[in-house]
Amino acid sequence: MRWPVLLSTLLLSACQALVVTDINSPYYQIPVGSKLILQTELKLAPRQVSFYIQNGAVVKYFSLDQYHAHCKFEMWSKVDEKRRVKPTEFEITRVSHDYEFVRHFNRPVRVAALGIAGDTTPIAVIDKTFLYLKSESERDVYRITCEHWSDTSDSRPLTVKEIRKTLDGMFELQIREMK
Repeated sequence: MRWPVLLSTLLLSACQALVVTDINSPYYQIPVGSKLILQTELKLAPRQVSFYIQNGAVVKYFSLDQYHAHCKFEMWSKVDEKRRVKPTEFEITRVSHDYEFVRHFNRPVRVAALGIAGDTTPIAVIDKTFLYLKSESERDVYRITCEHWSDTSDSRPLTVKEIRKTLDGMFELQIREMK
């Protein structure tokens, strides 16, 4: 009678998700309920819904160093006038991770209409961390996505330290303590 119970327990525990508690690990999951505090007023041009941050400063997309951590601040709606996001506290309501392969296509060689000939091997991976945000005073703010490009053999998510360094001076990331 003991073996079926023991076997069931082992099988169920094998399905248990591994929780990483080391905040310095790239696999640490920022807890829901953590806070992202905007420390400075943000100005957006008409019809602008997002901007990029790298090393604590707003930068244009084509000025980014993709291989270093950077974040994209996003809002829900386009408006025809300038707007400001005032310093406030955002609650992190959801966190997710994703990755995307960057491929180089040698174009436009076609071989017997079978598709594009050439190497489609990924040349890089974009590791992304999505922090979904909520604030009573700034309801149009949607999320902040932090990412970096890496070699396909060395892909990993950003650490909390890297995210904090990227946002330093503009945002403060306060991690909710887990009990």
